[in-house]
Amino acid sequence: MPYTKEQLENNEYFQNLKLENIREYEEERQLSIAEFEASSSLDDNNQVMRLNNIPTAPIQSYENPETGAADNSPTTWVKLSRKQTKLVRGEKLNEIINREFEEL
Repeated sequence: MPYTKEQLENNEYFQNLKLENIREYEEERQLSIAEFEASSSLDDNNQVMRLNNIPTAPIQSYENPETGAADNSPTTWVKLSRKQTKLVRGEKLNEIINREFEEL
């Protein structure tokens, strides 16, 4: 028969197991953040933490194991570029493309 939440909160073995899992999770998180900070300091394009530091890999994000809420740190912020290509129009286009027709 499964334990209730109240029974699990009072169970010493379960509490030790839970604390060990949280410790391991936090160690992994700190190691990933340290690797991210080391690699992102060398490359300005590496602004978000990714799995195995591969630019095309999925984004790696950590959360608080107690609450399930996302961690609010620079390693979890995703920066989007909203730049648009500026097109040349009007007379400036004549400087780039010769639009004069010549007879053959």
